[in-house]
Amino acid sequence: MSKNGDMNGDGKRFMPRNAFNEPNAASGATGGGMSTNLYAGGIYELAPDEALIVENRIRLAPQYIGFQISNLWGESIEYANQLGSLNGSQCEVDADGVIRIVIAHRDPGVPNWIDTTGHPEGFVAPRWAYSQTPPPDQWPSIAAKKVPFDEIRAAFTLTRAA
Repeated sequence: MSKNGDMNGDGKRFMPRNAFNEPNAASGATGGGMSTNLYAGGIYELAPDEALIVENRIRLAPQYIGFQISNLWGESIEYANQLGSLNGSQCEVDADGVIRIVIAHRDPGVPNWIDTTGHPEGFVAPRWAYSQTPPPDQWPSIAAKKVPFDEIRAAFTLTRAA
């Protein structure tokens, strides 16, 4: 049984699949990190004909936004020729203010695509860096939805912010 599976038979896994745990301030529970950063995490599981659409809603703008995927050993996706991460400056923001990211095995032809490089599963790790930890009611939220690859355009907001 993998460390990412159901460890005690209760049907729960350490990390949610195709979803995220709630954003949280850096602590021992998040594996540490900078004290003013907020973190979330999950694992993507995608068949060749599926994609994961991530919706990142920002209430209070951080100094830095990062989003990356890795394999299940925590190793970065090959980054010399593929895009396995995005930061806030690289992301296009939809007209409704939401950053939508698509994780898929091949290019869906929409902005904010992250390439799995063929890994059917891996870690997803968003991070928001602040100079001071904001109050919890100002924290960002993040959610994901698995869709068939052919339905990405229908599910993805194509109207971009100016």
